[in-house]
Amino acid sequence: MPDGPTRFGLERKVRELEEDLLKLQGSLAEPRRKEIILDAIFDRSLDAVYLHDLEGRFMDASAYALEVFGYERKDIANLTFQDLISPDQLPRAMNAVEELLKTGCQKQPLEFQVMRKDGGCLWMETRGLLVHRDGRAVMICGIAREIGRRRDIEDELKASSRKYQTLFDSANDGVFIFKGQSFSDCNAKVLKLFGCTREQMSTLPPHHFFPPKQPDGSDSRSKARAYMAAALKGENLSFEWTYRRLDGTPFVADVNLRRIEVGEDVFLQVIVHDITGRRAAEKALMESEQKFRNMAESNAAAIVIHKGDRFIYANPAAQKLSGYRLDELMRMNFWDIVHPDFLEQVKQRGKARIKGENPPDHYEIKVITKDGRSAGPT
Repeated sequence: MPDGPTRFGLERKVRELEEDLLKLQGSLAEPRRKEIILDAIFDRSLDAVYLHDLEGRFMDASAYALEVFGYERKDIANLTFQDLISPDQLPRAMNAVEELLKTGCQKQPLEFQVMRKDGGCLWMETRGLLVHRDGRAVMICGIAREIGRRRDIEDELKASSRKYQTLFDSANDGVFIFKGQSFSDCNAKVLKLFGCTREQMSTLPPHHFFPPKQPDGSDSRSKARAYMAAALKGENLSFEWTYRRLDGTPFVADVNLRRIEVGEDVFLQVIVHDITGRRAAEKALMESEQKFRNMAESNAAAIVIHKGDRFIYANPAAQKLSGYRLDELMRMNFWDIVHPDFLEQVKQRGKARIKGENPPDHYEIKVITKDGRSAGPT
């Protein structure tokens, strides 16, 4: 028989070729599978995905990226960083490329104001990843997310915070903020009220700023702790409190104490309204009223004060002249004791005096006494 491959040898060779083909197909299937997955991520991502070289020239972009920036796929080959970001932002973009090449990663996302093809602008947050080929960095895959709404919210929060801080610092009353029972913050009015610096207010204990005892004899520290504990439980408290300035000068204040919640944190807000001036005015008024009362009570002339039609004061001489007791006069109409012959004159001069005019200070009238007699002229 002639030399050559036998039937069985040929069959074995065919099987070997089939096995090699299956191995080759398997080795090609894995890269293809990865390629399919990457294509799906690239084109279906909810973020804008793009590729650019190390000089900032774009090589590819996802469908969403093209939609966001307003370009068509045919435009990609001619796009560079300069087409999308302003010249003042370009150095930051190139620095990010250099950071990727040096460290292999981008430490934190960057924000850029990106120009659309139609001239509109978008705020985007971007992050870059190095793409290697044969162990060498050849391009960068960028991922960008539109953050315009987020920036609007952040701006609103900043504006709100500035408004709160302005109101906080410009308030006419002192405002403390405590976290639990520990000092957290205060406004400028507090520092003025207590004559101290912010550092002194934050480092000195709260009881440094009130006397050992309150006017009712209670221990200031114990009473303060009780008030704060009650407020932390939700009670809204208002009370008077005697404080002490840094130099030791006491002053009295109306205090409102209430619990406030910010997220999961619980705070106490303390509003301090200095009433030292009001107390001084009240004292001066009481002293003035007492002086007037002492003078009027001992005066032999009848003295009455009326508001509109009603008596609000009559001294003993007026009671004696009219024959009415003080409680009776307080229930009467002032005009009931004025003699009819003088009633219109008294009314007209009273109206003139209320208008700021200057009618005569002294004139004579007659009054009708309790027993119906006419008394006067006075």
